[in-house]
Amino acid sequence: MRSYVPIGVVLGLFVGLLIGTLTGGIGTALFYCGLIGGLGGWVLRLSVRLNELEEHAGEPVGRPVPPVAAAAKPEPVPSTTTVAREAAAGEGARPSELTSTRPSRREPDDAWTPAPTRAEPGVAPDQTIVDKAVEAAKAWFTTGNVPVKVGVVVVLFGVGFFITYAIEQQLFTFPVWARLVGIALIGVAMLVVGWRLRNTRAIYALSLQGGGLGILYLTTYAAFEFYALLPATVAFAAMVAVTVVTGVVAVVQDSRVLIVLGVAGGFLAPLLAATETGDHVALFSYYAVLNAAILAVAWFKAWRILNLLGFTFTFVVASLWGYQGYLPEHFATTEPFLVAFVLTYIGIAVLFALRRPPNLHGFVDNALVFGTPLIGFTLQTRIVDSETGLAWTAGGLAAIYAVLAGALWRIKDLRTLVLCFVGLALLFLALAFPLALDDRWTCAAWAVQGATLVWFGTRNGSPLLAVAGAGLQVLAAVAHVRAGLFGDVTTPLLNGPFLTGAILSLAGWTIAWSFDHGSFDPRERRLVTGIALCWGTVWWFWTGTWEIIEFVELGVRSAWLGLASLTAVTAMVVAKALRWQRLNSLALVLLPAMIVTLALGLGLGAQPHPFANFAWLAWPFALAVQYAFLYYLEGDYPKLAPYLHIGTYWTLAILVASEVHWVVGNVAGGDWPVAATVVVASVLTLATGAMRRQLPWPLDRNWRSYSSVAIPVVAGAAGVLALAASLSSGGSTTPLPYLPLLNPLTIGAVAAGASIWLGLDAELRRLSARIIVPLFALVGLVLLSMEVARGVHHFAGVPFTANALAGSAVFQAGLSLVWGIAGLAGMVLGAVRQRREVWIGGAIVMGVVIVKLFLVELGNVGTLSRVVSFLGVGLLLLIVGYLAPVPKGRDGAAEDEIPAVPTQT
Repeated sequence: MRSYVPIGVVLGLFVGLLIGTLTGGIGTALFYCGLIGGLGGWVLRLSVRLNELEEHAGEPVGRPVPPVAAAAKPEPVPSTTTVAREAAAGEGARPSELTSTRPSRREPDDAWTPAPTRAEPGVAPDQTIVDKAVEAAKAWFTTGNVPVKVGVVVVLFGVGFFITYAIEQQLFTFPVWARLVGIALIGVAMLVVGWRLRNTRAIYALSLQGGGLGILYLTTYAAFEFYALLPATVAFAAMVAVTVVTGVVAVVQDSRVLIVLGVAGGFLAPLLAATETGDHVALFSYYAVLNAAILAVAWFKAWRILNLLGFTFTFVVASLWGYQGYLPEHFATTEPFLVAFVLTYIGIAVLFALRRPPNLHGFVDNALVFGTPLIGFTLQTRIVDSETGLAWTAGGLAAIYAVLAGALWRIKDLRTLVLCFVGLALLFLALAFPLALDDRWTCAAWAVQGATLVWFGTRNGSPLLAVAGAGLQVLAAVAHVRAGLFGDVTTPLLNGPFLTGAILSLAGWTIAWSFDHGSFDPRERRLVTGIALCWGTVWWFWTGTWEIIEFVELGVRSAWLGLASLTAVTAMVVAKALRWQRLNSLALVLLPAMIVTLALGLGLGAQPHPFANFAWLAWPFALAVQYAFLYYLEGDYPKLAPYLHIGTYWTLAILVASEVHWVVGNVAGGDWPVAATVVVASVLTLATGAMRRQLPWPLDRNWRSYSSVAIPVVAGAAGVLALAASLSSGGSTTPLPYLPLLNPLTIGAVAAGASIWLGLDAELRRLSARIIVPLFALVGLVLLSMEVARGVHHFAGVPFTANALAGSAVFQAGLSLVWGIAGLAGMVLGAVRQRREVWIGGAIVMGVVIVKLFLVELGNVGTLSRVVSFLGVGLLLLIVGYLAPVPKGRDGAAEDEIPAVPTQT
């Protein structure tokens, strides 16, 4: 049955266009006839449907259920979706046109019986439009009281065409008033006969009454508008009387059919009898009377089809006239009617929500609730040229809906309607600001309204309002960008860019709070909350950064770090006050802010030292806030807490080491600043390990993070820095003299080595000894070699370059002696401790020394260095042979005791 709606409209349009063509109309006249035909077809469709439903009232819908099955199968409780579909089917609307907040029960009184959803027998599911048209025509001409249905419609059109033809051709000689009186008497007769037959032939009687009332509407309007037989007061009194009679008989008989036919006839009357000289004041006055009648009926009955019929006729005709016939001089005679129509259908929407049947509890008529203000405001843009006037219009609509929302809030069943009104109030208030104010104020207003809309929507379970508020927030950001993210301002904080940016950020955080405390799906709630938090935070830091760059001359990075610290501590305080745990996540930005600030200071080199330009105040405050955040809230972020501890520790180490580098650099030159940096980092790691038991928090509780990552990385970085400095520096000790083994690079290397070795976990040292010990020995040998190179450089005057040192016999001799002593130490240590692998390592070093003697020193003919090299290494080998024989292997035999492999003879 639903498919008949578009078919009926299409057939009506065809009939209207055919009539327009036959009567000679072209252009606009043809269009109007087509439109009227479409409306007539729609009315015919409604008439057919209503007749069928009322004829079969009380009969079961769809296929009959066998008695046994019906008795065995319990009746299901209808869900919200089922009720919405039934309501939509009964009122000629799609389910999406109704909004519900709670399920309701279905009751038969004053409710339309839904059309069956099951396909009828013999009808294929994939019918074409032609097939559907044939089926629709067949059903219309074979069901219900076809003669009376067709007869009423034909009479209505015939009377309209008769009046038009009589005006043009002057066919009759008797007075016009007599002709009109005769036509009116026909209408009265139809009304009386229909009233007398209301109990015996209900469908027939209602059709006659509807046709009679339509004729009375038509003749009254014609007598006033075209023939001036009635003064305005009398004509409108007559129309009011007809309207009252229509409403009364329809309400008494509880008949939608009657009211639909009567009102449709009333709305069609001026259109069917229209001429080019029609008066819009008379037309709209007439429509105002009809709409008042619909409003009066809505006080008693929730007949949605009647409301939509009046709404459609009123605003379609008003729109067509407004866009074709409106002139500026018509404003005074047009604006009052537009205001009256909008207010009327706002009232009808409220009455529908109040008077709706029990099976529609929780529903509102979206077509009227949202269509009325949007169409009304659109028409207002046609008749009002100035933005100021439109701003007042938007503000007035916002005020009306706000007042209605406040007045209806205490009625529990109208919460959905109240939410809609709140959304419309905020929408028109948002629209008023750009029309009355500049972009900057518009941004602020939209941001606040968007946050309010989201709060209201999430609080009352309305996703539509929440989404609308989020969209308004985006529009606010667009307005802010249009107004300019930067500007010529003279006052800190109290300026447009900062205030609007701050409002945007606060609105974003408010939206996040609203979604986080809403009743939506948890996964969606977390996602939207995170996005809103990021949105507000980005705008806050963008705005704050711009303000700092604009007004702070010295200490920009310190001010920015202070901004991040204040944001973090404020977020924690507000989160505790609001009991909103998720807001604490704003404090997570502090560690990245510290890293960026430190990197900019070290990378750009613009600041003399990390604590310059008020950084001595910003850094302690930032670290205090960061550790306070970790102390109180690390349990809320179990997966993230280890990384936060590690990152904070690294930042602290770099900060302290950098500051010590600057301080020492101001006192001493050369390698002292680098050595001080290495020593401070090493001491920090050693102190961290030593203070584990004294500091249950943060060390002992998070010791795994510190011992496995934080401490080793800092110690390793110190070792790499010491090794790099030792390989590249000649060992300047300004202002002190150079001393072997007591110079800054050696001190730093020893400290770094101690921190690396002691910083390693004992279990890790035990498991990795076979790798770590040889590596330490190799690095120590390299550092010892560089110590020889620096001694040669300082005491023998050899330049500290690779070529000069390689060609120096003194350096080569010293290197051989040092390596030999290192090899001797390894072999002796291995022999004493019975560590064969240590002894072998020392022997390898000693072997390298011997090879070096014959490859390098042997060529230094006639030099004392060669003598020293060979004698020294030889003596070392003798000592080795005496003090460090080969230790026993795993089989218990020394190398000289290993039996010889037998050979064949």
